[in-house]
Amino acid sequence: MKKLILTMICAAMAISLCGCGDSTDAPSNSSRDSSESESSAVSLSAREYAEKALSADEWPGMDFLTDQEFVSALFSDKIILDDLEDYAFASNVISSQLNKILIVKPKADRAEAVQEAMDEYFGYVTTEGAFYPQQEASAAGSVKGKTSDGYIYMIVHENGSKIADAMLAG
Repeated sequence: MKKLILTMICAAMAISLCGCGDSTDAPSNSSRDSSESESSAVSLSAREYAEKALSADEWPGMDFLTDQEFVSALFSDKIILDDLEDYAFASNVISSQLNKILIVKPKADRAEAVQEAMDEYFGYVTTEGAFYPQQEASAAGSVKGKTSDGYIYMIVHENGSKIADAMLAG
C-alpha cells in the first residue's frame, strides 16, 4: 500500500512539473562511430530507439523523464544519470498499466554498475512490480537486451518482444 501511495505522489509531482520548462530532451551522444551498429548504417540515439518502440504498438500517454529524482522514484535509485552517456526513459506516469521504456548507454567505466542496476530493476518489475491485471500482462511481456551499438534496453509492455524486434529493425 505504501508503494502505491508513493507512486501516486510521484506521479502527481511529475505531472505538476511537466509545464516547467522543456524536459523532454535527453542528452545524446554527438560523436558516433559508423562501425558501432551492425544492423543499420546510422547509429541511433536512445531517444530515437524509444520513439521507434513507441511507434511499434499502442501505448498509453507516455512521458519522457530526464530528472534524476523522477528516474529514482519511478524506476530505480540505482540508475544514476551521471553514469550514462545517453538515455531515454519513458513511462506512463498515471495509469493502471505498468508500461515503460528504458534505453541507456553506460559510460565505459560504469557499464557493469549500469547493467546490474538495469537487471535488478527488470527483476523487480517482472516479479513484484505488478499489482493489477493490466500490470501483470505488461510484466509478463517485458523484455530486456542490448543493441549492437552498446545500448541496454528494457521494454515493459504486454507485446515487449514484438516492440523490441520493431525497435531493432534497420
